Amino acid sequence: TAYIIFKTLIFATLAEELVFKEAIRELINNNTIFIITSSIVYALINVMYTNITYITLIDMLSYFLFSLVLSYVYVKNDDNIVMPIAIKFCYNLIPITLMIISIGA
Repeated sequence: TAYIIFKTLIFATLAEELVFKEAIRELINNNTIFIITSSIVYALINVMYTNITYITLIDMLSYFLFSLVLSYVYVKNDDNIVMPIAIKFCYNLIPITLMIISIGA
């Protein structure tokens, strides 16, 4: 349980945001192109090893839209990565909290 909490809340949050925001931002300076490109890459990476089905496309859309919001927040905060990391941390905290509650019940 401790490993899952660390992996989900700390490692995944930091790694994904640093890769999909900081690294891509170094390559793309235009705000609109950056927001769209980083969101597409994030969505594709999250469904990369699944079979393409109707459900996968819906999942991909949800990943894309969430990343779109985080990328927009990143750009609006003058490329400060702290706010997207905080939002993603809180977003990931919800299922982790539900998992911990269900284990303890």
